[in-house]
Amino acid sequence: MTELEFAKKTCLQAGRLLKQTFASGGVRASPKGRNDIVTQADKASQEMIFNAIRKQFPGDALLGEESFNGNIPRHERLWVVDPLDGTVNYEAGLPFYCTSIALANSTASYQPIVGAVYAPVLEELYAAEKGKGAFLNGKAIRASQRPLREGLVSITMSKDRENMLASTQAMRELHSKVRRFRSIGSIAIESCGVASGRFAAMFNPGGKPWDSAAANLIISEAGGCYSDCRGEPWTLESTGIAAANAQENLKAITNAIGKHLKH
Repeated sequence: MTELEFAKKTCLQAGRLLKQTFASGGVRASPKGRNDIVTQADKASQEMIFNAIRKQFPGDALLGEESFNGNIPRHERLWVVDPLDGTVNYEAGLPFYCTSIALANSTASYQPIVGAVYAPVLEELYAAEKGKGAFLNGKAIRASQRPLREGLVSITMSKDRENMLASTQAMRELHSKVRRFRSIGSIAIESCGVASGRFAAMFNPGGKPWDSAAANLIISEAGGCYSDCRGEPWTLESTGIAAANAQENLKAITNAIGKHLKH
């Protein structure tokens, strides 16, 4: 089984696990830091994904949201996993949540080389392998060619107050330059929306590597582009993500948000 087929298969399995609890109304959440929560489904999904990786690729390293200890492993091959992106949506009964699995390696400076994102309620499986294009449910996708003024821009409001204020300031600055803003509450789904042509751009100054690693590859393979929110190259250490269908649109987004960031 190739790494891409494995990522797709495992995303689907995790999605089914999440959807079962979601549909039953049995979601239970606990506090996780300030203005954040974690559910048993987050933990169960990550455990299932990690076990699958350990079985299929026993020598590889793992980076996951629910086990992050502040250190990013440096290994020849690193799987970056968000077992449930959109936990707040999930707990509230909103269908905009997903699982994200990416493989990065040292040869590619830890940029993703394989990525899959699955939104189970939407029944959408995004997937990409470096140099081989991006796909939604098996059909090739491309970022739109719309100018920013004719496109939607997605922004997930950060739980961090300073980042939220920076985002609102950027939205005020961009208001006359875009058609409308949307907020879905899942960085991976919003990023894949750029890849599929639904959004012209997106940004979130508080995003972590597991939120966007897989989607970043999907965006670039669909002809889009991405960076951190200051316009610098995205890395596993980056806090925040910005993406767009074209470099000029990405620059407009990062110029607007970057000047308001305090850290």
